[in-house]
Amino acid sequence: MCVVIDVLHITVALRYIVDMNTGTIPTSYGELSALQKLLLDGNNFDGTVPSELGNLALLTFLSISSNSLSGQ
Repeated sequence: MCVVIDVLHITVALRYIVDMNTGTIPTSYGELSALQKLLLDGNNFDGTVPSELGNLALLTFLSISSNSLSGQ
């Protein structure tokens, strides 16, 4: 389940509920240019953090703990 807060049609926060998601973190999150907070902690994501998240110039908070992510 995903909760999205939409202020004036601009997504500013994205939170995935604990233990509801598996697989890799979607690269499409890098297209959410107004995103300020991304909370993905406590899920079952694996693989690496997509480099596309580097496109999120307004991102001020990223939480990815308690997943099965790899890489440096």
